[in-house]
Amino acid sequence: MTIPVVKERFKKELTEVRTDESGWIKYYYDKATEKEWVEYYPYQEDRAPSILKRTDLPTELESLMNTCFSSDEVEDWRGLGAELSSKEYGISKIAKVLKANAQKWSGEALSEFKKSFRPIDNRNIIGMKMDEVEKSYREFVDSKKEIDNIIK
Repeated sequence: MTIPVVKERFKKELTEVRTDESGWIKYYYDKATEKEWVEYYPYQEDRAPSILKRTDLPTELESLMNTCFSSDEVEDWRGLGAELSSKEYGISKIAKVLKANAQKWSGEALSEFKKSFRPIDNRNIIGMKMDEVEKSYREFVDSKKEIDNIIK
């Protein structure tokens, strides 16, 4: 998994094989490793950078975090931070996995992860009562604080 610092240089070693129907998601093939890569935009913002990651990475949160944090590559740690910032993953689930596993991951990996981890408040508040909105917001804020304490 990688973020913009290395991505453009690395893409030169890959062969573009297809683009999705929207034109925003591109797939590449690495002849050296025989692995497929995907480039996509995880954030909702127009100016956010794309992420380049292998398509064979696990999608289940704890497995993905274990895979990336177990890597020796700084780009895997940074890419994971960007990936988990997307609305795909809930911040309270991320906090639970970090709390249960952070001691087995290197401090350097957690520090690099923190640099690119900017969670999106993706709560769907439509139809909620005001007290439910406040409770949901408090859960988001508390989870973010817990994560910050774990990855100082």
